[in-house]
Amino acid sequence: LTDRFLVRVQAGEPLFFNDLEATLIRWIQDHRWLSSAALSAFALLFLGGIDLLAQGYLALITTAILALAVLFAAQIPALSMALTVIGTAVEIWLGLSPVAGGLSAAMALFLTAAFASRIWYSICLSVTIAVGLAVAWVNSFGLPLGADVYGLTFQSELSKTSAFLVLSLLVGAGNILFWLLGRLAITYEVYVGTEFDRALSADTQAKLSLEVAEQNERFEIARDINELIIQKVTAVISQAEGGSYAAKADPTSALRSLERVAASARAAHTELRRLFDMLNKTHSVSAAPPGIDELQNLAITYREFGF
Repeated sequence: LTDRFLVRVQAGEPLFFNDLEATLIRWIQDHRWLSSAALSAFALLFLGGIDLLAQGYLALITTAILALAVLFAAQIPALSMALTVIGTAVEIWLGLSPVAGGLSAAMALFLTAAFASRIWYSICLSVTIAVGLAVAWVNSFGLPLGADVYGLTFQSELSKTSAFLVLSLLVGAGNILFWLLGRLAITYEVYVGTEFDRALSADTQAKLSLEVAEQNERFEIARDINELIIQKVTAVISQAEGGSYAAKADPTSALRSLERVAASARAAHTELRRLFDMLNKTHSVSAAPPGIDELQNLAITYREFGF
């Protein structure tokens, strides 16, 4: 990850938060279990260390279970959700205050939203919010008056209600944020963020510019041919009218007039054929089956169809 960011910084490219997400997603795609194991170990060591200092060794049990949920989130989302529920149940059973390891559930939700199917990441969002609300309920209405959570003492039922509402807001907003970040990251990386897509977009733009230039040139030629056809058709009309008057005075001139009319009509027909062929050239090409040069476009089309 560091090498990739150093290369981009040295190249003078701007970095945004989406770049961090996309790089993380690309790293997980490239390493799969290794990346999940690294994230799980981080959750266990860092968040577990915080819980150890705040609530003792019992908190490590919950943190370890939730860290395992991170390990399986990208590969086996059903098992990850089950571990999230189990870890939350253990936290409630041990009577712990909200643990820092709870952020592991949000990390698992991020990975599930990025890599799981639609039905699984929707279920995971619902399950994660539900277990978070359960923790909020136990640590507010489930405590007796006079109890405290991290130094905050509940003196009345109103204080419990306020605590539950605040915790619920944090649970809902936090989980939805991580879910949206997961969906945004995978979309940015797979559909609009790859170098392949940017190169293909530039190539497509160049082809469109060339086609527009060719169309403009073709219209100019069509305008010139159209003027020439009008002149030739006008000549045919003039020769036909002149031949009709000449035939009245000299019947033998009718044959010569018809020959001139036929020659002018033939020339006009030739120009019309040129105009027809030129205007229908693009149509015949577009109706042809796709070729090798269109393979990249077909690959992206089928990718977005889900194949």
